[in-house]
Amino acid sequence: MPSGHRLSLARRSSVVWATADSRAARAPRWQARRWHYGLMSDANGLVFSQLNLVVSDMEATMAFWRKLGLSPEVTSGGAHATADLPGGLHIEWDTAEFAAQWDSGSRGALGDSTVFGFAVATRQAVDAIYADLTATGYRGHQVPYDAFWGSRYAIVEDPDGHPVGLMSPMEDDYRSRPPQQAPAS
Repeated sequence: MPSGHRLSLARRSSVVWATADSRAARAPRWQARRWHYGLMSDANGLVFSQLNLVVSDMEATMAFWRKLGLSPEVTSGGAHATADLPGGLHIEWDTAEFAAQWDSGSRGALGDSTVFGFAVATRQAVDAIYADLTATGYRGHQVPYDAFWGSRYAIVEDPDGHPVGLMSPMEDDYRSRPPQQAPAS
């Protein structure tokens, strides 16, 4: 990918827990952050904090997400990976076999039910990132186009078919009435 077009996601080197709760101080990182979120929650304690994807090929999946600029940490057995994003959001990946151990209703790696959106700095960067990913062999789901809401927009799929949206900032000069259908890929 051309320099300057890589998605920029800050990677926190460690999580600093702003709680005096001694449980958080001695708990593993994934457990401790659950206590931490109580500090950032609404009155009901509900805070959106994590996306979890079930994947069929952890190595291929990690290659895709690393190409997008994330720095996931994979467990030694390769069944689980996690990446911390700015603002306290976490993306986690589990193999289908591992997901079945913690989710009795797991249907495995299905993909395509949620679009993960990434903000991209410019309209040209949307095209460049899309071209780079599809040239690498990832499937284009939606070719880049000037979307009716004023952004340049495209979608590529990770190895399990999870759609990943690439969207430039909105510009009024590019706004239009919604089309009947997005341009075909």
